[in-house]
Amino acid sequence: MSIIKCAFHIHTEFSLDCRTSLREVIEFCIHKNISSIIITDHNTIKGAIELKKVAPEGLQIIVGEEINTTEGEVMGLFLDKEICSGMSPEKTIEQIRCQNGIVCIPHPYDSFRKERLRENALNRIIDSVDILEVFNSRNLYAKDNERALKLAEKEKKIKISGSDAHTRDEIDSTVLKIQSFNSKEEFLLNLSLAEHITKKSSPFVHIITKGIKISNKFIKTKG
Repeated sequence: MSIIKCAFHIHTEFSLDCRTSLREVIEFCIHKNISSIIITDHNTIKGAIELKKVAPEGLQIIVGEEINTTEGEVMGLFLDKEICSGMSPEKTIEQIRCQNGIVCIPHPYDSFRKERLRENALNRIIDSVDILEVFNSRNLYAKDNERALKLAEKEKKIKISGSDAHTRDEIDSTVLKIQSFNSKEEFLLNLSLAEHITKKSSPFVHIITKGIKISNKFIKTKG
């Protein structure tokens, strides 16, 4: 077993607010020596599935999904089937468990993100959570990440850090140095001992993302 670089919370062109192509993801990972990447597009696993088909040997693709629930976002990791948006957090978690997937809560306390899971919902479902994102590169305030870290420590949850990349150059803004893994169980075990290499993204990435989202919505409407 060896220590590898793993990039978590990555979006692709299959998310409405991102235009990073699958080819760009592959080329960037090769250039930056990233061996494992966890794709978490909004409300779809299509990009991750396609990426698995075309990824070169040596680049491990983990299928995830950032799912809009009735009370904010919940992530499923190690999925085989797409999970519909618009269900309650509890029902969404139930669907993740039906696939033997991992439940992760992204950016739980981001002050500016309306899609974050509502605190009341987080408190209700915390016992069903496997992983908490304790550092998100796109969080504008350090205190929001710090609060997530305190919650993970209080509730004894496995910690993960992610770039929340919506542009190519954000992919390695935050990475995990983790022992290589071949299963969900190995991932969870090794994640608890991983080294988190974190860096905040420029605030300007939010403007880029907003512009992409508006443009893609316009294109979709016209189409």
